[in-house]
Amino acid sequence: MNTILGQLRPHTGEVFVKQNEIAYCPDVPSFEPFLTPQEVLEQTLQLNGKKVSDFKDKIDNVLVSVDLKRHSKKLSGGFSRGMKQRLGIASALILEPKLIFLDEPTSALDPFGQLDILNLVERISSERVVVISSHNLKDIEKIASELIVLNKGKLIYNGSLNQFIEKDEEYMYIELKDKQATENLFNTMRHKDMACSLYDDLYIKVKVSELSEVFMVISEFTESLQTITRSKITLDEAFSEQVNKLNNS
Repeated sequence: MNTILGQLRPHTGEVFVKQNEIAYCPDVPSFEPFLTPQEVLEQTLQLNGKKVSDFKDKIDNVLVSVDLKRHSKKLSGGFSRGMKQRLGIASALILEPKLIFLDEPTSALDPFGQLDILNLVERISSERVVVISSHNLKDIEKIASELIVLNKGKLIYNGSLNQFIEKDEEYMYIELKDKQATENLFNTMRHKDMACSLYDDLYIKVKVSELSEVFMVISEFTESLQTITRSKITLDEAFSEQVNKLNNS
């Protein structure tokens, strides 16, 4: 991201960007505490060589879109973490970019603040491309359509989020009373070529498409059976699975 934004020079290769069409909001936006939101946006325009007089209506519209219009005359130094995040996004939007980079936009926010930012990102993404860099995979799963996954600085996936987590695939999670029984059931399933995974030696994940065969196998382990739950795989689980495969290959 830093290379694309021109903050770092690449060691090899080249990156071509249309600078006037790209904006960026860091994970912790910082402003002069004596500036109001309106003044922050005016300063952003001036620093980018634009006439403030040409953007009067745009400033109002952007402040409305990030829910800061009623705070437009207040000093930003007294803003909450979430308000500063929204002001950072507003500073990016005022430049009318076609591409916005957001770095960890929900970090250090309370649940309500996180929800506000996610809703805002969804709204602004209808008119432009929004690229989010985040370790919070639950947030990414809620709003992203495309996914790029990096592991140890290397690209391991670039494509549809739904395809990465097999969105339409359902799984059963089987928990037994002890590790030995869990391991025995897991080995039995693998011997029958069933699509299953073992997690923390505590429970087994198996595809629901194997349902009839699953019940036949676990009938031999009813005394050790603790719980059976059914759900769809999460992005967290899909990511862990992919990384573990790479690390063990």
